[in-house]
Amino acid sequence: AFTCGVMKGKRWLVTLTDMRIIFLNKCFIFGLKQIVVDLNNVNAASGETTMFSGRISFQDGAIIHTLESVWLKTVLPFSNKLRDVIELRRGMKEEKKTFSVEGDDFVSKIERLASLTEKGFLTPEEFEMQKAKLLCVMKMANPLLLMLLFSQPNTARM
Repeated sequence: AFTCGVMKGKRWLVTLTDMRIIFLNKCFIFGLKQIVVDLNNVNAASGETTMFSGRISFQDGAIIHTLESVWLKTVLPFSNKLRDVIELRRGMKEEKKTFSVEGDDFVSKIERLASLTEKGFLTPEEFEMQKAKLLCVMKMANPLLLMLLFSQPNTARM
């Protein structure tokens, strides 16, 4: 998404990618200025419209960037796209957290079953049956995690 507007008294071309927001300003004396904001640091975004123009604001940690005098037709599409990208990136962070918790839980269950087998509480056939049940549940829940677990040496099989 693209838009342009005034920030801190200077006109900027603003580009939104899936990783960052890039501000470009062409000065006559100093040449091209660029500001890059990583989307991992953006907390919130908003867009407001008036009769002829609009304003787009977003928060980067403790800094609030406000782009004034934005062309009216680009305010809502740009701010909505920015919010969508922020939500998508938040979802990816949450998925990574869930991913590691599920993996740790799965590995601990397999290790516990292996320990019970070593101590004689489970027969090898019962161990394999319980392991198969866990694998079936894990495969339905997260196939990528299953691939990662079995691409590394498995201590529970020893």
